[in-house]
Amino acid sequence: MNTVSVLIATKDRADDLRECLTSVLSQDPPPSEVIIVDQSRRPQHEAVTTLFSGSRVRLRYDYAPALPGLTHARNRALDQATSSVVLFLDDDVVLNPGYLRAMLSVFDDDPAERIGGAGGLITNLPETMSTAQRVRSWLFYRGPFSVERDALQFHLRPSAQPRRALRLYGSNMAFRRRIVDALRFDESYTGYSFGEDRDFCALAGYQCELRWVPEATLIHKETPRSRLDRERFCELRVLSWLRFFQRCAPKTFVTRLSYVWLNVGFAVLLLKVWDMPTVRGTLRGLRRLLAIQFGRGQLLEALSEGWR
Repeated sequence: MNTVSVLIATKDRADDLRECLTSVLSQDPPPSEVIIVDQSRRPQHEAVTTLFSGSRVRLRYDYAPALPGLTHARNRALDQATSSVVLFLDDDVVLNPGYLRAMLSVFDDDPAERIGGAGGLITNLPETMSTAQRVRSWLFYRGPFSVERDALQFHLRPSAQPRRALRLYGSNMAFRRRIVDALRFDESYTGYSFGEDRDFCALAGYQCELRWVPEATLIHKETPRSRLDRERFCELRVLSWLRFFQRCAPKTFVTRLSYVWLNVGFAVLLLKVWDMPTVRGTLRGLRRLLAIQFGRGQLLEALSEGWR
């Protein structure tokens, strides 16, 4: 039987973190340990410790406000984990009863260890997707970039049984320890680390099988605090796919054409959307993308801006 360490990177979301931890501690079976790497302006150790009073779950609390971003925090938490499975959670998720049992069963029922990673069903995700967003996803995400369409399809129409996944969401993704030990998270990402979960899962998928687990349900609140504003989000949505193309996609004619087509989709977005932050952010992302391609900018510098 596998044991699980829950790893949470948090930043200035005390109320969300408490709600997340309450849902984790109510799981049956519970995790063997919870590791929190806190990058908040003020430590939350006392409030967190109170929740674990009387619990058999071991708590490791690491206050590290100087860390330069999410990937660094996840690797730091991973260094302290002792279980055979590690579960990465965002601090603004709430697990439904039975989540951990369903996730662990995927690994326990796979003695050959072909399955290396698994993710649960975010039940409120369809509510956040407009019809226009769904159409754009189906039309412009092609080739290796279809990882986004795969995720959308599962959450809109979840299967009755676990099925193969092309990517998992960083808000809740579990891996066998040996998989993440071999890969680690890319620390050349700093700051918000937009898209790092997608990149990590694509690389992990070359080594093992990933699964969507429909019985492992949760809510991802996507709390606005400590999150990107809309303009910066849209800029990074463009730029992070260049990082994905560079690191994770085979460089064939088809994948290159798929990447160009993806950016055509972003250009079309400028003609269809009248929300000015979306327009400004997407336009800035496309401009910086062209500058980077012509040697007049650095991608990693553009991805790391704005951490606060």
